[in-house]
Amino acid sequence: MAESQNGQITSTSMKRPIHKYNNGIQCFKDTIYEAALERYYTSINLHEPFEETVFDHILKNSEIRTFVDIGSAWGYYSLKAKFFDRTIKVLGIDGDQNMVKYAHANALLNDISDIDFRYAVIPKNISLLDIILETEKIDLIKIDIQGDATDALRSANGSIAKINNIIVGTHGSEHDDCIKLLLEHGFQLKLNLTSDEIPIQPDGLLWAFR
Repeated sequence: MAESQNGQITSTSMKRPIHKYNNGIQCFKDTIYEAALERYYTSINLHEPFEETVFDHILKNSEIRTFVDIGSAWGYYSLKAKFFDRTIKVLGIDGDQNMVKYAHANALLNDISDIDFRYAVIPKNISLLDIILETEKIDLIKIDIQGDATDALRSANGSIAKINNIIVGTHGSEHDDCIKLLLEHGFQLKLNLTSDEIPIQPDGLLWAFR
């Protein structure tokens, strides 16, 4: 395996380019969104530098045993949780079947085989309540599903109280809608930033906890 500039690695055995992030996570380059790759090459070689700082802070300062990654895409945050602590139970869910396959491939690339990646559209054919009932409680959930986060949170019903930390990557008007819902359910907002207040990433960001 030979590494070049900007974190790109060419796997001579698999003939498939690999992107290596500054934190050591490796992903097959063809599984990553083009817009994200362009961002890496022109700024910091991390997926979402600001949001990752928040994610790392929660992992380091809370007792996280269960992490649910809604909108897991190619698996970056799921892998990041495992890089921090291999004993964390990780469930990654995405509404794109190809992304689920990509996430599995990227996990194996990093010698991780125990992340539960699933295809599901939330809340269309599975609800957050279903996931909570399966896991009993969720220490940390990250939701980034391009505008549907409010509906996803609403689908938890009263069982949303079994979630300790919620990170939402928000898009447009859902930012305020998510805030309203979270406050109604007794969460405290630790972080509330819109997309134009965060450098080097396209989404707004909420962090709420109980």
